[in-house]
Amino acid sequence: MVAAGGRDGAHYESRGSEPFTLPVPLPMPHATTLQYSAEVSAEVQGIPAEDPPKKQVLKPLRQSWSSDFHYHGLDLETEEDTGLAFTNYLVNKAHRHRMPPETFASERHSLLRQGAEGSTHIDVHELYWADLSRLSGSSPRIVTEVFTLIFRLSRLARDTVERASVGGNKAWRLLHHAQAAVDWILVNVMAQFFALLLGVGLYLVAVGLLTGGTPLAVKVTVAVALTLLFGGLLGLAYFSRGAPQSVPASAPALVAALMAVATGLSILLLPEWTVAPAVLAILVLAYLAALQAGNRRFPGVWHIGVLLLVLVLGFVLARMLGFLYPVPSSTSARDLWLDGGMTALEAVLKAIKFTWTLLAATIFVWAVLSLVLSAVAWAGNDLQRRASAATGRLGLLLSLTTLLVVTMALWAALNLAVTQPLKDHNYEPVFWKTEAAAAPNVARSSGSELGTQLPYAAVPPQSAASSTSAAGKCKSGATEKSRPSDAFVDCRYRGTTQTFPVIVLLMGVLGLYLVATVVPSLLAELRLTRSKDPVQARRLGLWLTVCYRWLDRVVALVTLMAALAALAVVAWWLAKDTGLWTVPDSWASLLEQTSQSWLGLLTITATSALAVLSLLGGVLSRVLPGLRVPLDVALDVDNYMREFPRNAIPRVRMLARAQALFDALARGGYDRVVVVSHSQGTVLASETLRWMSSQSLGRDQPGRAIRLKKRLNCASVRLLTLGSPLRQLYAARFPKLYAWVLADHADRNGPRAEDVGVERWANAFGSGDYVGRWLWARRVKPPRKYHPLIDDLEPGLGRALAYDAFDPMPPDIAALQHQAEFETCVGYDAHTHYFDLPGSAGETQVVALLADDLIALP
Repeated sequence: MVAAGGRDGAHYESRGSEPFTLPVPLPMPHATTLQYSAEVSAEVQGIPAEDPPKKQVLKPLRQSWSSDFHYHGLDLETEEDTGLAFTNYLVNKAHRHRMPPETFASERHSLLRQGAEGSTHIDVHELYWADLSRLSGSSPRIVTEVFTLIFRLSRLARDTVERASVGGNKAWRLLHHAQAAVDWILVNVMAQFFALLLGVGLYLVAVGLLTGGTPLAVKVTVAVALTLLFGGLLGLAYFSRGAPQSVPASAPALVAALMAVATGLSILLLPEWTVAPAVLAILVLAYLAALQAGNRRFPGVWHIGVLLLVLVLGFVLARMLGFLYPVPSSTSARDLWLDGGMTALEAVLKAIKFTWTLLAATIFVWAVLSLVLSAVAWAGNDLQRRASAATGRLGLLLSLTTLLVVTMALWAALNLAVTQPLKDHNYEPVFWKTEAAAAPNVARSSGSELGTQLPYAAVPPQSAASSTSAAGKCKSGATEKSRPSDAFVDCRYRGTTQTFPVIVLLMGVLGLYLVATVVPSLLAELRLTRSKDPVQARRLGLWLTVCYRWLDRVVALVTLMAALAALAVVAWWLAKDTGLWTVPDSWASLLEQTSQSWLGLLTITATSALAVLSLLGGVLSRVLPGLRVPLDVALDVDNYMREFPRNAIPRVRMLARAQALFDALARGGYDRVVVVSHSQGTVLASETLRWMSSQSLGRDQPGRAIRLKKRLNCASVRLLTLGSPLRQLYAARFPKLYAWVLADHADRNGPRAEDVGVERWANAFGSGDYVGRWLWARRVKPPRKYHPLIDDLEPGLGRALAYDAFDPMPPDIAALQHQAEFETCVGYDAHTHYFDLPGSAGETQVVALLADDLIALP
């Protein structure tokens, strides 16, 4: 960046680089004025945990309902800054759970600045933090983090609404409980049932293919697949606990691989009657390993998952022991184990149906409360509660719809997978006894006399067109003693996915809006569109701003549609189960045909995407890094807000690393410290500087800049932020934690340099930056409604709107000297080109000029 040069012909010469390694101790927490009860004082004051820790059951379940930060009342309406209090709480928790110290390796680059006033020696220290937040190039972690993100969006939404409910009336507290209930059912119950459904499906496929007359090649393939699944989840469970530093990383991986290989070989070598219990044991252990890994980020998952697993296994044993259905003496061991698996499948599907009914009612209550209270907050110009409710809706809807689409795709894939393994097995249902399937001209039987007694063989001749439309229909009829298992599964699949078009419609409305919002910016990001015209830059910025400002309204509309759709799905099921009212056959047929065609396309798309991620994930990340920027941004926010895992909290680890580097600069005896940061790095830099310049957790702390200069042993500290999401993402979506970013001052709205302890704060952004843009705007005076994305400015430095550049460019040096905070738009650009090579774009010259001014300005 600095190679582009600075003001008045100043240029920089490289004088070499050298690596350095720093120890990273835990930062010390600040004193707090909050009075804690004796029950929680040890938790929040940093008293070390017992060794070994006591086994607790109720605490993880409580943590799955509410954040510890909120549960302990640490976000009460006090004189303390909520954002600092939250960071302080995480630091305390890290101390209590003995987060291990780390080391940090980086590079120091020596430069010589040659300018009109002479030469100046400069050291550039790199602070790399993305390894604590971003994805690695390994595709398994990519898939794992995407699934984690699905559930974390809902949890972030819950915590945001909970903060807004503090100090609110009963209606806001009721909204918090409704939001928490939807999140709890979604993450801790519904997701668990979907995981169990996947496990039961894998069990049926594996047992069906590993027994009977299946070719050896197929058996070997299934055994290898189980081996990879078992070994991968064992390794995930081990590393999620935090491996001791004394144990080489290769050791547990080798042990897991050997265990997995031994398991796969035993499946092939054991007698056939032992295959089913061996497969069941493998899948149970794999499920427990997945629970162990998930419990570190989602407390309570282990306890609830184990309980649900025991219940499902109870249905398997009850069926096999004859408690649910008499077992004929002639039943083979294979059929007995498959009967148990089919009963488990029925039990899980019935539980999903009941849970969805409960979830639909809760969603309706939550949606009504959220929309009504948002309207009240809008009328009262209450930014914090209005924005918090909107964040609650956005996060929950994204998690809910994405989870449903993913599980629908997996359910469709399982339905296809069980066709071959279960085609020669007949099953007597426990819950759906009267549902029969009509198939054209094909007798579906296992070769026994049952085949001639079933309706599948007694279908009159019909045309090809009519037979195709009748092939998968499932309708109520007389109770059947038995039916082919694959046909029964197909009936259940069709019955549970008829309403899939409703989900697609909801996702489509929100998805198309988000795509339309960011497509112009993505085109600029990929350099497919370029312009040096300031009018075009302003148009790009206005488009993105207007779309972001309307996003909450679109989400509110989708929320209302989702609430009505949830009730409609329940009504549909009641109509089919009870017959209280009749659903026209034409509606049912249209929904079924649409659902199956869309699900088929979704399955192919999802499978292809998974294959591409698995085979080319690392390559795509290196060749086209812009494609993963949206995912990286979501992961950055998610990691920065996490309270778990307790001994490796991402925010505390990043804060510790940044503070260690600043402490090293203090020992270096530098005259001036200039911090240059980009994207999420601007959040880390500003939060770290706020933390280091604070002497308490108070909201107003005069003298931050003086304290920071003393701590860093320098004469001046200055900050340059590029593409900062502080305003349009963090403050807009988490307004209580980042109230200081949107504070009103005499001359403007926005943060002050004094808030983070720096003497001067410069900011730059592209007009189409979909992650972060401006930080300062015109102060809004009542009765005008306030919004974080107000883009008009107080007159100064030749700018009227946020998307304008300095006029003249570069600005007069005397004008900048009197500005503690200033910013500019670099033009028609997005998020990743601020540090391009000189000459590739004018944006780099603007950024280099700002950096040079911060370095050279007296």
